[in-house]
Amino acid sequence: MEGAQGIDILALNNPQQPIQSGGATILRSDGNILADAFFDNSQLFALNLNDRASNFFSAIAFRVDPRQAVRFDPNPSLESIQANIRDHRNILAVDSRAADVVKTDVKSGNDSGVSLNPSPTGNGSETSHQNGGNPQNPSQPQNSTTTAAASPNPGVDLKTASEVAIQAGLSNLSSLSSVSNPNSLTGTASLSSAVDLLLREGRILEARQTLDLAIVKELDGYLGNVTAPKVGTETIASLTAEQQQLYVKYNQMEERSAQIQTELNALRRTPESQRSAEQVERINKLQAQQIEDSKEFKQFINSPNVASLAKAVSEASLKKLQSDLRAQDRNAVLLYPLIQDDRLELILVTSDAEPIRRTARVSRAELSQAIKEFRNALETVYDPSIDAKRSGQKLYNWLIQPIADELDRVNAKTILYAPYGQLRYVPLAALHNGREWLVQKYRINNITAASLQDFSLQTPTSRSILAGAATQRLSFKIGDRPFSFSGLPFARREVEALTQIIPDSVQLLDADFSPESTQRQLRNHSLVHMATHAVFMPGKPEDSFILFGNGERLTLADVRNWSLKNVDLVVLSACDTAQGETLGNGEEILGFGYLMQQGGARAAIASLWAVDDGGTQALMDIFYTILKRPNMTKAEALRQAQIALITGNYGVLGTEGERIAKNIADRLPVTVTEYLDHPYYWAPFIMIGNGL
Repeated sequence: MEGAQGIDILALNNPQQPIQSGGATILRSDGNILADAFFDNSQLFALNLNDRASNFFSAIAFRVDPRQAVRFDPNPSLESIQANIRDHRNILAVDSRAADVVKTDVKSGNDSGVSLNPSPTGNGSETSHQNGGNPQNPSQPQNSTTTAAASPNPGVDLKTASEVAIQAGLSNLSSLSSVSNPNSLTGTASLSSAVDLLLREGRILEARQTLDLAIVKELDGYLGNVTAPKVGTETIASLTAEQQQLYVKYNQMEERSAQIQTELNALRRTPESQRSAEQVERINKLQAQQIEDSKEFKQFINSPNVASLAKAVSEASLKKLQSDLRAQDRNAVLLYPLIQDDRLELILVTSDAEPIRRTARVSRAELSQAIKEFRNALETVYDPSIDAKRSGQKLYNWLIQPIADELDRVNAKTILYAPYGQLRYVPLAALHNGREWLVQKYRINNITAASLQDFSLQTPTSRSILAGAATQRLSFKIGDRPFSFSGLPFARREVEALTQIIPDSVQLLDADFSPESTQRQLRNHSLVHMATHAVFMPGKPEDSFILFGNGERLTLADVRNWSLKNVDLVVLSACDTAQGETLGNGEEILGFGYLMQQGGARAAIASLWAVDDGGTQALMDIFYTILKRPNMTKAEALRQAQIALITGNYGVLGTEGERIAKNIADRLPVTVTEYLDHPYYWAPFIMIGNGL
């Protein structure tokens, strides 16, 4: 069945009475394929017109096996159904119909076969931290620990998770590195479920690598054509002769599969009704070949020798990652959070030991609510009843307290942070431990994924800045949605100050600040600073945009064409994210960071919310003043600038501090100067990429 714009199937059946077609059912569409129904678990294939299983959605938990067959969870929990509703709330058909399925299930005494009382099983034994604080001392987390109970893991068994872990290793080793290949991994949901099970089995090394690849897959789903870079030659050289032969065979299988897929895509460009008999015969032959190749691939993946190869690659990748951490900062660590229905998983990589796993006992719903409350508190300055420290401490108890002992053991100074899902909408730097903000103890450096991170150590020999500002009010529509942006009067002062601090600089104001004039000069400067409105919205890259002073705008899809080869840092100082009451998964923030690095920039700074009234100017003035010091890293410069606003101590800046303090007192209203220590002014700015 093909549907150009989409396919929508709804059947209130149950697992004991699946839809059966007497053969394979192939649903193919470039739109969304919505299937709120139970199918025969071995006969449903959901693909887009390029045969990628990335547009299939259901309220019922499912996984996609290596053959690309969709396999539904035979006993999904109500919680998992509700989680799927939340995850796909932007697809209204699935949302409304799935809710009806749940309601019908409750009223009918569970006729649909859905379990309303899931009973988690599993054997995880890592430390688990309860949510909330100690009622006797709110500044301290609860001391009680429990054995981490496993949550329902829809549609993924240990054998499947093991196959996924092997493919994660091989995909990073492959010269093609294509997780969208028909013989390869599929949806992000399947990958995160596999990570969940690997963690509960204590296979933390494999879980970390699979989670990293899941983030790459998420980027690929959002932007398209995103692949993890192949492992370096030193890793290949470390393999045994037999393993190298397996590596060659894997590449050959990937290349053959890619060739078949390319030919199929070309043939399918001809509408089905217009295909010749020869074309139909060739398509059938290629599809049959794909089935045979899938069988061969499955046998290959399940070979003990291939498992040994994947393990060798994982171990070599960890050694390389730990070496990169030591080179960046001997006291650097890498933190991955993973949000599950009933808990928050944490994976911590240090430079001297095996990765560790810790678990915080907080449900997805409770964590989501806490994130919203924290975000609201961060943006609320003048209401004393809304306390960012209190809400920041709640998240600290879940995200940092479980790993605090390990951070102390390695004397951590820098946290490389790969945020997951809605955690991308709040800054880690603004968590609070009851005594101080996290940024006062650690440098915080966001990354997209370790496999995509630029760990190179070179720093620019000289700095020059291209600074653009949009100071005028601008209004326009995108479709039916109106946008109106107030002028940024302090943006002019912001860029004028920056070009005085950094010599050999260029400033573009208002009409002169256009996409064309900016792109023309990008490669001539090591620093690119844009004091202009930008909106990052969930959905498609075309929904997020950067506004220029002449009224033009570029979407994230347009930004993909930027050449930033010589750029050390891109700064967007007036971004806004998480507009509206519903949070997405933050893929737009993830996508921006990736696109800047893909274009050649080593790092980017973006604001999670727009700061008005000159507060941004104050922070950026301090940041660039510190950055121009010899041997100063970008991450440390941002940290010191944030601490200067928190403490109000500008004396540490030397003679420049007197100038900055005077400018703040003379130019900013008292309603700003008296509240610069509030995280609204210093916390929204996050560093993404290489912070050296």
